[in-house]
Amino acid sequence: MRLYRERFDSHGWTEHEAYPGIGDAVEALVSAGHRLAVVTAKYEDHARRIVEHLPFGHHFEDVIGATEDGRISHKPELIAEALRRLGLAADGISMIGDRRMDIEGARHHGMASVGVLWGFGGEAELSTAGADRLARAPHELPGLFAAAVS
Repeated sequence: MRLYRERFDSHGWTEHEAYPGIGDAVEALVSAGHRLAVVTAKYEDHARRIVEHLPFGHHFEDVIGATEDGRISHKPELIAEALRRLGLAADGISMIGDRRMDIEGARHHGMASVGVLWGFGGEAELSTAGADRLARAPHELPGLFAAAVS
């Protein structure tokens, strides 16, 4: 773990690529009035560095990630922390994610969820976890939320 952290801190955090079209989707969601945050099981300081490095990273109000001491590490805990920091109730909030843990975390809080099929999880995993909706490509996201801000 120590070697992983050293490597990540030196240059590993730069070894990421945004999926094609995700920047445009983020821009469209923000332009439509949606508030965005990143909720990830990655260590928060690592995730924050990655998000700040993205050309559209400034659109995220906060980055909520796991604590190094393990106090907060599972998706339900991470979502609770995000809701607390942003001063929001779960009602009317949606979780967008590519793995069953994202969908299960949303369900734990009674939130809506969108499973995205361009990440690590597949359609069967996300559907079985109970995703309310599925998006096959980033450009579909703004349309899924068009009616939510009116």
